[in-house]
Amino acid sequence: MSLPGQAYLTSTLEFLNNYFGVHGHINQIGLLPKIAIALFASTFIATGFAIFGMIHRTVFGKVRKPNVHRSQAQASATINYQPKDRLSDQLKSSWCKKIADKITGGCCPIFDYITTTHGDRPFGDVLDAGTGNHSLEWVLGCKTDRWVAVTGDEKRKNQMKDTFKGQIRDQDEIVVGNWKNNKFMKDQQFDVVLADYLVGSIDAFAPYFQDKIFERLRSHVKQDGRLYVTGAEPIPDYSDDVQGQLVIEVCKTRDACILLAGERPYREFPLDLMLKYLARSGFSIDGVAFFETTYELGYVENQIRVADSKLHKVRNEDLAASLRQHIKELKNRVRSVTWGFTFGSDYVIVASPTRGTEKQVDIKDFKPDYTSPVQIQEAIYPLDEK
Repeated sequence: MSLPGQAYLTSTLEFLNNYFGVHGHINQIGLLPKIAIALFASTFIATGFAIFGMIHRTVFGKVRKPNVHRSQAQASATINYQPKDRLSDQLKSSWCKKIADKITGGCCPIFDYITTTHGDRPFGDVLDAGTGNHSLEWVLGCKTDRWVAVTGDEKRKNQMKDTFKGQIRDQDEIVVGNWKNNKFMKDQQFDVVLADYLVGSIDAFAPYFQDKIFERLRSHVKQDGRLYVTGAEPIPDYSDDVQGQLVIEVCKTRDACILLAGERPYREFPLDLMLKYLARSGFSIDGVAFFETTYELGYVENQIRVADSKLHKVRNEDLAASLRQHIKELKNRVRSVTWGFTFGSDYVIVASPTRGTEKQVDIKDFKPDYTSPVQIQEAIYPLDEK
């Protein structure tokens, strides 16, 4: 037997002798049985440690996996800007756009930021102005007196009532409505209003209403209440990175299929434009947070599935067949590269009703180096020059 093998056998037998008093009996048997006993003892000990580790992780929560709003949180550095007369608790964090079922506390940097910023203020009555499973899951985790969740889709309402069955109290509601209707939710006010990617989704339900949505929501925010707005910077029209260009192509293909199916795609707005809409609608800006976005394969493939799901509504069969082939090729290209790719950013805006003394806000007050990739890009036509 080799020297390492002899050392291993000796140390194992010494362990058995020290802890179980069996060394004298083992000395009476041959070499091969000794080796077999040593291997069995090692396997038994290793298995015991593994089981102990599993129990420890389960009890102390180390196996808690983050299920996040299109994301898995990844902590990053905190950046603080404090312009004169403004509260600006800036958090910069990265997160992954990834397929997920729900949000659990402590794992989504966007909702964590909102919760932290809200501090000890009571949530009271909450309006989720453009609800979805992700935002409502967060609302359910807050200590509210009541909440109202608004969707523009009756089918979506029924799905959510089924999903959250047993968690909806008598005073809570999931309602269907359109913010273009001035009588909708009339005279109802809330301590907290959440507009979670609402502006980006408006084009599908209330086209060309993006510049009026905050004015519409203003009457529903109590004078001492808060409005939390989440959104995403629009992706640019081209990228020098392979993964970035693939994200752009996938999103454009998805939107093209949605349009050809007779529907309207989402349309995100840059942060500085959102701030102008808010200021014009009677809100002051209390804080802005930025979140670098990391794209994972699952999220990108899900956008491809959305595109593919619309093809049965495309009336021209030849066009649908061409798009189906293009989607197949795009899927192969997406799977041929490595993901976990940082591209673009999302944001949170903390706003409250003005009291008549606030100055007009400028994005540079909150993030001096802010640039929107869609606003600084060069002219994109003709495309063959890029």
